[in-house]
Amino acid sequence: MHNNLFRFPVLAVGLALGSVGHTQFASSDKLVNVDSGAPVSLGKFRFDAGFAFHRGAEGRTYTSGAFGYGVSEGWEVGFRASGAPRGDSTSGGVTVRTGGRDFEVFAKHSLKSVEGLTLSLGASFPDTPAQDQNFITAGASYTVPQGEAKHRFVVGARGAMRKDSNLWGVSAGVVAPFQAGWEAVADVTAIVQGNNSLTSDGDRTRRAIFGFGVRYRPVTAEGAPSATFTLGLSNGLGATTGFGLSSALEGKIALTLGVSVRN
Repeated sequence: MHNNLFRFPVLAVGLALGSVGHTQFASSDKLVNVDSGAPVSLGKFRFDAGFAFHRGAEGRTYTSGAFGYGVSEGWEVGFRASGAPRGDSTSGGVTVRTGGRDFEVFAKHSLKSVEGLTLSLGASFPDTPAQDQNFITAGASYTVPQGEAKHRFVVGARGAMRKDSNLWGVSAGVVAPFQAGWEAVADVTAIVQGNNSLTSDGDRTRRAIFGFGVRYRPVTAEGAPSATFTLGLSNGLGATTGFGLSSALEGKIALTLGVSVRN
């Protein structure tokens, strides 16, 4: 996260994949930058790990991890963490401190009364050059009904909030299977309030967060844990609400690698 920059959102709904009936799609774990809104089933877990290899002005690799557990039908609790070594980064002759870490706890719930809608609430504990104050995080996501279609469209908004310091983002994404076990994924988040990046002159600005890639899910034995592997490109930094709505310096994209395991 960048020095003297908010980098966090305030009422957020991430891009979610899944339905209120808790149907688990091959792509229900995550898109590129945003955690899925669909809770895991009772007694089940999911674990995500990812890397964003930023070069150029940002010049560091961000590592992320997340864990969620189904505590009852339609309810999931868990945590997310993202971070990179602190250091100086130069953009257009302006030097800023970047990196740091963020830890977030959350609970999410899918509403049976509104099919496809999932709400979440959490708390973020950042320790970055830009932020060291705690935030409340919140979100909502909605999977657009597509009938028997294999592709999925998702919309949402997400963010973090603290008195006099808010950042809002609204999102849309798509998952499109193109071969057995393979899917194309893409998402974009528009910042509608607050700033989440710096220009080459060091001025604060808003930049959309976007990502796209391909995902592969090998066939596993029935009842065995399943794994999903994702390769993509994105200008986002990490998996937490704050890092997920933060753009790399100058908006440069990075190679991203991700794996998700669920039982």
